[in-house]
Amino acid sequence: MGCRDSTACLGCRTRLRRIAQRAGSRPKPHQGRHHPRLKKYAPTAWYETNPFDVEPGIHPPFSFGKVKDEILQDGLKSVNFVRFLAGLPDDVTLDEGLTEMQQAGVILLAHIGGGLSHTPPRPETVPEDFYRLAYRSTSSSNLASGFPTIFSSIVNGYMRDNSGSNIFTVGHRRWILNPYMQKTMFGIAYNPASLYR
Repeated sequence: MGCRDSTACLGCRTRLRRIAQRAGSRPKPHQGRHHPRLKKYAPTAWYETNPFDVEPGIHPPFSFGKVKDEILQDGLKSVNFVRFLAGLPDDVTLDEGLTEMQQAGVILLAHIGGGLSHTPPRPETVPEDFYRLAYRSTSSSNLASGFPTIFSSIVNGYMRDNSGSNIFTVGHRRWILNPYMQKTMFGIAYNPASLYR
């Protein structure tokens, strides 16, 4: 077993390095300006202004909506990109089974409108079953606001992980760089009346 803080323990770091070496995903030296594999991580929906095929409903009756596939794929590319740079397996895939849970979490936070919380309270306007699903999402996921795309929230947010409350544990970064991670999913919802969108 490893320790709880894999960023500090030499034994854990050594095990993680061995896992990455066995996976064979460490970038090899390249003579050119850019590594040829980097092209596959380039976002394609960078300038997309509407991330939804169907916008989610953040007020009763709540609806999950549908995030555009290219937006989700860009998020996935960013996860695999930072994993590639860290020498970890870059083969994480999207788990469609988590779509409604992830959307429920961001819809709840957008509905509350007061900021981000891994343990948001249940407003009286939110049905109990929806709240339980949303709470499962917020309590087990990275949360971000204020970034124009999922790609930028991962590269410029989670990986920087420089907020005062998280700088010593870099928890967001550790989630993304978990060497055992195989699947992920993203959710998006906006509340125009909130500073946290």
